[in-house]
Amino acid sequence: MLVERKSQQFMSLKVKGLLAKLRTDGHDEECDKFCAEVDNLYGRCIDYIEKWMKPMEDFSCFKWITLSKSPCWSEVDQCVQYLVDKGIEIDDVKCFDQVCNLKKFVDNYKNDEVYSV
Repeated sequence: MLVERKSQQFMSLKVKGLLAKLRTDGHDEECDKFCAEVDNLYGRCIDYIEKWMKPMEDFSCFKWITLSKSPCWSEVDQCVQYLVDKGIEIDDVKCFDQVCNLKKFVDNYKNDEVYSV
C-alpha cells in the first residue's frame, strides 16, 4: 500500500485542498518542500518496513499453515527441515501421516462455510 501511495504521490483530499489554498496565497516553495517531504516519508517508511521484515523471510516456509490451499508434503517438508536445523526433533514419518490426514480434511471441507477463511 505504501509503495502504491509513493508511486501515485497520494495525499488526502483535505491535504490537497490545504496545499491549493497555500499555493493560491503564494506559498509555492513551502508546498513543494512539503510534497517532497511526504515523498521522502513514504520512502523512509518503506525502507524501514523492508529492513524489519527481512528476518521474517526465514519463516516463509510456514506459508502453507494458512491452509488457503490444500497442503502438500514438499511444502511441509521444508518446515520440518527448518525445525530440525534449529534442533527441534520431529518424527517426519508421523508428520507425513498427519499432513496426509490434514490434506484430506482440507479437501473435504474447502467449500464448507464453517471452515472458510
